[in-house]
Amino acid sequence: TVLLACQSKTDASLEKTGKTITVTGNAVASELTPGILTPVVKSGGGSAITGSVEFTGLNDYLTIPDSSDFEFGSDDFTIEAFINYGGNPGTGNNTYAIFSKWDNQSAPNDKGFLLRISDDGSGDNLHWLYTTDGSTNKTITGDTVLSPESWYHIALVRNGTVGTFYINGVAETPTVNFGSDSIRDTANPFRIGTNYDVGVPEQEYNGFISNLRIVKGTALYTSNFKPPMRELEVTAETVLLACQSKTDASLEKTG
Repeated sequence: TVLLACQSKTDASLEKTGKTITVTGNAVASELTPGILTPVVKSGGGSAITGSVEFTGLNDYLTIPDSSDFEFGSDDFTIEAFINYGGNPGTGNNTYAIFSKWDNQSAPNDKGFLLRISDDGSGDNLHWLYTTDGSTNKTITGDTVLSPESWYHIALVRNGTVGTFYINGVAETPTVNFGSDSIRDTANPFRIGTNYDVGVPEQEYNGFISNLRIVKGTALYTSNFKPPMRELEVTAETVLLACQSKTDASLEKTG
């Protein structure tokens, strides 16, 4: 390598081999990065991932009818997406539900699983809840502190008895001890951008979700990986691929 330039978002003259670069005119450093999601949209810029769904946190969410595709039991699975949230998620009903198959009511017990962003007092983290009996919650909180107005690739993977969060391809330290647990089969639809509490939308997501994909039966990621840099594709075991279109929030690639 004799030259490595144009990498900094703050200094257009930065070069990694020690050469001197002179900046002329309006050639300024930029946050725009080709091929990956970026929170900064600039004229003439582009990304290989162009579509997402924007949620305002005010009764905005997507619903997919109940299906055996979303009943994972004790099998492996991978759920992933790009997220960019705004505002300040808190705890309880102030958290941001990314997706859920859950209704928090006791008669009948109708809880399945839920992934949300919550502030446990030390910052915003991923928070996974599931139940085997519809009543007792089993939870795990990630250790990466997230920031609003930033894009992240997130994944939740069950590989045998262990569940792992990945943030931008890096495994979180806390893991889900699934053991032999079978996640409860619930008649709830799969919802993106909200959780239900006694039949009413709660914990509504505020921000953007892009390329939400569910792969049933396969743990796609079992160690640290380079996050996808292009739109996700339907694989043999993909049961959902949504939030990819920039014109149609209901577009879904598996039918």
